[in-house]
Amino acid sequence: MTVGQILARVARNAGYLVSGKGVGGVLQLASMGVAGRALGPEAFGVLVLVHTYALTASGVAKFQSWQAIIQYGAPHLHSGDRRKLADVVTFAFSLDAAAGVLTALAAAALLPLLAGAVGIPAEHVMLGLVYCALIPTLTAASPTGVLRLLDDFRSLGVQSTVTPALRLVGVSVAALLNAPFVAYAAIWWLSDFLGDVILWLMALAALKRRDVLSALRFRPLAAPRDNPGIWRFVAATNLNTSLALVWGPLSNLIVGGMLGPAAAGGYRVALSIVQALSKPADLATKSFYPELAHLQAAGDAGALKRLAVRAAGLAAPFAAGLTLLAVLAGPWLVALVMGEDYRAAGWLLAVMAPALLIALPSFPLEPVLLSIGRAGQALVARLAASAGYLALLLGLTHAFGLTGAGIAFVAGAVMLAIAQGTPFLLAGRPAR
Repeated sequence: MTVGQILARVARNAGYLVSGKGVGGVLQLASMGVAGRALGPEAFGVLVLVHTYALTASGVAKFQSWQAIIQYGAPHLHSGDRRKLADVVTFAFSLDAAAGVLTALAAAALLPLLAGAVGIPAEHVMLGLVYCALIPTLTAASPTGVLRLLDDFRSLGVQSTVTPALRLVGVSVAALLNAPFVAYAAIWWLSDFLGDVILWLMALAALKRRDVLSALRFRPLAAPRDNPGIWRFVAATNLNTSLALVWGPLSNLIVGGMLGPAAAGGYRVALSIVQALSKPADLATKSFYPELAHLQAAGDAGALKRLAVRAAGLAAPFAAGLTLLAVLAGPWLVALVMGEDYRAAGWLLAVMAPALLIALPSFPLEPVLLSIGRAGQALVARLAASAGYLALLLGLTHAFGLTGAGIAFVAGAVMLAIAQGTPFLLAGRPAR
């Protein structure tokens, strides 16, 4: 298959995800608008912080088992070995379950100690404990790995709309009934939970269609025995993902702890829009990585870097257009959706938007490093950039408030691109 044909398939699969995430992003923004207007900046900020605490904890524990399923499942899928493929899936499922339960317990135990530091008021600690029960489902990444490996991106696109659609319906009803704060919190919790359950059901259905479900046995240690290096791979990708939280939930908690719940809510609004605009790159990564794994499994490693360069070139003009849109229309959009109380978040969005110019074209760097066996270098790159970004976030937020947090976000994107781009350019051939 030529590079052009692979890019066409990546674009098709990314299209399924973009359409689903695009609809989901609009629904999410609408649900935030309804909840933000009904609750006000302070209460909405508390809801954001409690939800973000659970997201941060789940992200720390998440082993990115979807990447392990693709990396180690692709060769077995190519060879038709259903038993070994099923063992990889079982290993990933078991890893998700163990990490999720242990993290939920740890997060619940630590919350009373950390609540004040991350801006959660003492009277809402019990709500945070309830949210910790979501962590096992939030941690699970293996269902998405199954669907991506088996090329069922259409289901992933559909599932992307479930949680935000349920949330929008719920908060709209709550607003009409003038419901109390606890109702909005319950709606946020239930919509996350039901969306994750549907994702698991879709993954099981995909395994059944490919006649892999019947081969599943509870043999969690079989995959490490048949796939040398899988433990090292999942450890590296787990740490890599944990570090990526610095740009998302963890930064939100830091802003909340330093500036208070209202600022955390505004930051979350701006961050959500930037992440929604950068979602095409994130989704392209998730449709791109399986193609890289299939190329590596087929022994066509020489095409990996050519494919990445072509993909980055195609993403660059798209990134420029989205950045211009966010800078010019962002403040107006936030004021329209969230109300005048959130106008500061609109200006923060304009400050953060230039990060898109860096993040979108650099999306192929990390999946290529993982595919060619350089997960350790990808981890070091993420570690270096995260440390630099965290230092800037703390310093600039302390000095300049929300504006400083936005400037740090852009600088962090630059540092990450440089850190990942250097080993990519130096990688002469795949690691053995």
